Amino acid sequence: MELHSEPFPEHLLRPACGPPCLEIQTGSDSICARQTQEDTRVNISIGLKRFWAAMNRSFRRTYTTNVCGHRTMLEGPMSDGESVNLMKMPLAKNGRPDYCLECLGKMSIKCAWCSHTIVIGDLITLYTPKKDYKIPNYAVRYTEDGADAFVGCSRMTCADGFDLCGRWMLPGKVERVPSPLELCLASCKAGKPSMVIVDDTSRYPESATILPTGGSAKEI
Repeated sequence: MELHSEPFPEHLLRPACGPPCLEIQTGSDSICARQTQEDTRVNISIGLKRFWAAMNRSFRRTYTTNVCGHRTMLEGPMSDGESVNLMKMPLAKNGRPDYCLECLGKMSIKCAWCSHTIVIGDLITLYTPKKDYKIPNYAVRYTEDGADAFVGCSRMTCADGFDLCGRWMLPGKVERVPSPLELCLASCKAGKPSMVIVDDTSRYPESATILPTGGSAKEI
């Protein structure tokens, strides 16, 4: 069988890129033209949003920080090396933040057990590893008050809620608080067995309530 090649009609050809075609020749072309116009409107919408965000950032006030000395905004994206989080920093007494967003991101560490990132303000745990556990080189050791533990995250897949015992705070250190388990043990040693209720782990220890046996509730 002999095949004959004929030129494709020019009115059915459309450029791979460029402005949308407004001359509609066929039904199939009308669909393509409408789709091209819709894509253009979407691109314009995205472009306007990006332009507005850039303008907003450019007119937002910046501060010279007290400690690191860098220029920074109070609120903006903070990169911890793996992800980007929106962070808002408090002002010191002189009306300026202590650290910039970039330095804040560099203070992030990794969980000694699951390697997930721990950023400033995150709840942490302090577990002591078994002798055969291979400690990763990025793990952060905690040795205050005679302890020999490593800083871990508070994720449910990695830690027990009873073991939340502090936060990772500025300038990159553990701010220790008694864990719910330690509060229970302390009440038992004092001869007043109590129950500790934590209604919101993200706000611990403010969200913890000690309920003495046979007594009224007492917030920490």
